[in-house]
Formats: sequence, C-alpha cells, structure tokens
Amino acid sequence: MNILQAFKMAWRSIIGKKGRSALTILSIFIGIAAVMTIVSVMEGMKAQMMKQFSAMGANRVQVSIYSWMYDADGNDVSKDYFPDLYEYCQGLREYVIGITPNGGANATVIYGTKNSSTMQTEYDKQWNLISGPPSLYYGSDQYSACNNLTVAKGRDLAYLDIQNYNQVCVIGAEMAKQFFGTVDPVGKTLKVNGNNFTVVGVYAARGDEGDNSMKQMDNMVVFPYTASRVLGGARFTEYIVKARDSESAPSPTSAASSRDLSRRAAAITRCGRRTTGSSTRMSRST
Repeated sequence: MNILQAFKMAWRSIIGKKGRSALTILSIFIGIAAVMTIVSVMEGMKAQMMKQFSAMGANRVQVSIYSWMYDADGNDVSKDYFPDLYEYCQGLREYVIGITPNGGANATVIYGTKNSSTMQTEYDKQWNLISGPPSLYYGSDQYSACNNLTVAKGRDLAYLDIQNYNQVCVIGAEMAKQFFGTVDPVGKTLKVNGNNFTVVGVYAARGDEGDNSMKQMDNMVVFPYTASRVLGGARFTEYIVKARDSESAPSPTSAASSRDLSRRAAAITRCGRRTTGSSTRMSRST
C-alpha cells in the first residue's frame, strides 16, 4: 500500500463518517486552544509578577529573627531587635543602602467620607486589582530605599519620627488619588483606628499611567514602625536589608553572611537569661 492509497482510504473514512470526523477535529481544535490559552495566561502572570518584583528593586536581603522570651510569670518580654540591626547596618554603609522592618497593620483608615472598611475591591478584565482598601505597612526612615520608592511630594519618614514616636505617615500615589482626589494630601490628617496621623509625604507611582497591574502596589500607607504601639500588629521578626549592588548582597553560605549571622545570634543570646529559644535566617532576592 502506497501513500496515495492510504490517503484515499482515510479520506473515504472521513467522508463516510462525517459526524465522528467533525467531533474529532473539533476536539483537537478545543485542545489546542485550551493549551494556548493556559500558556498565554501563565506567561502574562509571569510577566506581571516580574514587573512587580522589578518595581520593588533588586539586591534585597531578608533577615528573619525569631525569639521566645518570657518572664517568671509567663509574659512575653521579647526585645526589639531593630535598633541593634539598624546600628549594625549603619556601620556597613559601604555595602548597605538601608534596612527596614517588614510588617503590616490591620486598621481602619478614615479621611472625610472615605473609609477603608467600606471600600469594595474592583478588578479589571485581566483580574488586576484596581480599587480597594489601602495596604498598611510599618517601616523605618530607610523604607523607601529598601523598596525602590521615591518621594513625589512632601518628605519621607525621618529617623526622628521613629525615635520620637511621631504619628506621621507617607502614602502611595494610588492611595492619594482614592482618598484625596486632586487635593494635596501633605499636611492632612488621617484617622487610623481613631488615632490622628499626619500625612507628611506622597510616594511617586511605580507604574505608568493606565498600568493597572501596578495600581495596588501604590495603594498603601507607611507608618514609622514605632506606631505599632498604638495601631497594634504582630511582633517584628522579618527585616529587609538593601545592598548597594549584587556583590554587596552575599549568598547565605558566604563568609560575610556567616559572620553576620553569628553576630546577630550572639546578640540574641545576650538578650536575657529567660530566652527559651531563638533563631536567625537570611534569604536573598535579586
């Protein structure tokens, strides 16, 4: 049997059973279309995630410190390790741009008739979150440097804001648009869980105009991390360190990182005799 005869037999089979042939062809088309759709969606999600990671900046090292300290009555008396980490990183200015706690708050933000607790989340056709309540973060005066942010209006958080427990905040471009519209937010007062916080600055948008994939990243409020005493939130165990370049952000197995971990571990051990457990971990993102 040659190829021509095989082709003729196949053609007769298709013509003779048109219904089955049509269903077979249709199922093939549906399968190919489904695979192409899934691949396209995954590639789109990957591109969006990479864009968001790029907006946060590279050469970031995440430091995790976990400790369990209790007094004789079982009360949690864990130490605030950030001042020690901050001082240590200040001595490494040749390699380190900044350090900030990595934590958030769960609170209600009110300005005029705007209330974050009543805001509805909205998505575009690509399922990008384009509207909703702002995300609330705690940070140091180096939060913007660690997260690749620049100030568009007003000023950034300052060291004295942390030291003096000032009730101030810096907001993102999208949060400013949703809560204040065309009004300049700098100097205005937000009610956060009933506490007054003055807006001292606005961060510039990280995405282009009309880029919905970046909107929610700019829908945020950043407080001095010491504001957790009035707003509450979990104890800080995660910290972000921003290195100047990839050479300054060593891998966790390098000698520099080993010395760094040893120093932090020693500091934890010196914190008190009632420490029941502690651990330190570093991870790097580029």
